[in-house]
Amino acid sequence: SCHDDMALIISSKASEMNSSSLLGTGGWLSPYDREVLDWMTLIKWMGWKFKLIEKEELNHESMNVSNVKWIILTDNPDDLDSTFIERLFDIVETFPVLIVSQAGRIGSSFSNRFGAGITKGTILVTAFDWIELSGKQSWHCRKEVRINTLKCEAAVDALVVANENILVAVSKKTAGRWVVVSFHSSEARDSEGSFTSLLKHILVYQSCLPVAWFNFENTLVLRMDDPGSSEMVH
Repeated sequence: SCHDDMALIISSKASEMNSSSLLGTGGWLSPYDREVLDWMTLIKWMGWKFKLIEKEELNHESMNVSNVKWIILTDNPDDLDSTFIERLFDIVETFPVLIVSQAGRIGSSFSNRFGAGITKGTILVTAFDWIELSGKQSWHCRKEVRINTLKCEAAVDALVVANENILVAVSKKTAGRWVVVSFHSSEARDSEGSFTSLLKHILVYQSCLPVAWFNFENTLVLRMDDPGSSEMVH
């Protein structure tokens, strides 16, 4: 059952958010303030569970207590200490889990360790393609989107490209996989809805274990802003 599948969302804001009974303001938040909320919402919409944790809480015990299939790293990997980065690599070498994170900048300690990094400069894209045979698909943008690209070493495979420029890459380890993206997930989704579809595609088709999920394609969802009156309109 997809209801038993668990994603661990790692954030430096986890303790603060877990202690709050209200997340968000009801108004617009910048994508950098909203990233954790966006991942929480996406995971729930897929039909899965999530647990929001600080990086200190991630260890072998936390991986063993539930059916963890994904680890979402919301903090910039260039800001993380090397000890935690090595713990993540130990996890992905030991457990059949998919880690998803933003890539580091070229030359950073994380990108040197991982084998891929964000290059200087950006490109304009109108479409991008999933090139791995499993889940092969293409997306077309409603308008041109300016985006960063990745440079990968031989041990890292390209997953998504735009005119041969790499946007998403994967490092396949002993047990698990680590996928890095060249863009900030919430910022990219604000500019082009196809990036939401791409993130869902990554979670499903790069999972190391069988996955079931809710499919809301071609579904109209009505939003009720004012319970008690607007349902009469609907």
